Formats: sequence, C-alpha cells, structure tokens
Amino acid sequence: MNRTGRGVHKILRKMADADLIRVSENEFRHPRPQFLYKRAYALESATNPISNTAHTLLYDAISNTLGRASVPGSAAQIFPVGLLAPSIRYAAPQLSVTAPSLYQDYDRLKSEGELRVVIVPPLITLAAVAPLNGKAWIILAALVACAVLLVQSISQHRAANDILANAAYLDQVSLPTVQAVVETLKSLPEAPTSNGEWMGALVVALERRGFFDEARAAVRTMVEREVDDIEATLFYLKEHDWHHFNSLLALIKSSDSPALQAILERIEITLSLT
Repeated sequence: MNRTGRGVHKILRKMADADLIRVSENEFRHPRPQFLYKRAYALESATNPISNTAHTLLYDAISNTLGRASVPGSAAQIFPVGLLAPSIRYAAPQLSVTAPSLYQDYDRLKSEGELRVVIVPPLITLAAVAPLNGKAWIILAALVACAVLLVQSISQHRAANDILANAAYLDQVSLPTVQAVVETLKSLPEAPTSNGEWMGALVVALERRGFFDEARAAVRTMVEREVDDIEATLFYLKEHDWHHFNSLLALIKSSDSPALQAILERIEITLSLT
C-alpha cells in the first residue's frame, strides 16, 4: 500500500513539474494540457508527505552544506530540493544514533501513519462483504472513515518528516546526495570562479554522481528563474558537459523571455566566432 502510494505520488509530482512535452531529444514543442496538470499539482500538494516547513529546512540545510564547500548562495538555489526531499526518510538510521529521543518521536509518528494506511484496505473489504442491511450506507461510512484515516496518515508522515528535516538543518543527520555532490565539487581540477560557473559545476557534479533527474531539474530551474550569469553557466557546460550544454541551450531557445533571448543572441555570436 505504501509503495503504491509513493508510486502514484511520484507520477503526480512528475506531471506537476513537467513544463513541456518532449518530442525528441532536444526538441520541445507542445505545451501540457493545463486543466489536467493543474489538478495534478493540486493533488500532489495535498498528498505530499513533505511539508512546506520541511522544504524550507532542507533548503537551508543544503545551502549550509554547499556553503561550506565554497558554493555561493545564489548558485546553491538551483539545487533541486523537491527531488531530494522524498529521500529524507533514509536519514532516519543516522538520527537513531545522533539523537535517539528525536528518533523515537519520528518512529512513533511514522508507525502511527503507516498503521492508518494499513487499516484502509481491510476496512473497505469488510464493508463490501459484510452481510448487513443498508450495505450502501455501510460502504459510504467506511469510505468516509478511510478518507479520514488517510488524511491523518498524511499529517503524521509530514510531522515525522519535519523531524528529519529539522535534524538535517541542525547537522544531526547528513544528506547523502548533497555530500556526494560536495565531494565531487572538491575533486574538480579547477574551482569555478563565478556564480555561473558554480551552477554549471553543480549540474556536472549531479550528473557524475548519477543523479540524472536532479541534474535536468537544475538546468530547468536556471531557465525558469532566469538566473544571473546563465551565460557563464552555458559556456562552463560547453567545456565539461556537452549533453547539458545542449539541453540548456534548447531551453533558452524555447523561452519567450526577452532577457533570455538577448542572452541567446550574444551566445550565438560568440559560438559563431569560436
């Protein structure tokens, strides 16, 4: 049941995050149907076990960790916190060692949430097969009870994940994905010298450590936010990651932003001269 829920939520999250439907490797043409994706976003937000508070705490924890590796704060903003957040549950074993009392609170909330999810299927089955009069009303009451249980389960999972996110912010647990990226950044032959190069280096580090979805999300974030120094990022990727260089260039070309189109003109002039 938990795996099914995570699978459905992952699909909803991908629908909510998708901007355009991919036609081919580097071609983006058809806008998504808004009526469908807006509802997917609303449902994803309502069922997300990671609260806004946890997202904020994770963002600060990631910024602090990257800052200790000399990554500027403006460059750290492209780190895909949304994709990292679901993996926060893997920090629970660390918490059991570094802060046992907090881990007990986390484990209690998580267990209570899982118990409510487990109760739902047998409750519906019992209501459907029980030889009682007024079965339609019994089934309706069971469905209402199950909805309440699921809402409570989401709330308790959010509270449990808030504990883990706060522990990450307080450095009581480490985030393996961020630590792996930091190690890769430290192993670069030459340290980046600008915000744009640092953003490019983050994309390269994510790609080298096998976090492919996260690398693509970081590239997309740069275009969506029209970040400063995106021109420097592009040329850094041209030297170190040709695939993401092409992806970033394609996204800039597909953008309607006048600022990005002006950058594109300068980039094309520079590329034609090299």
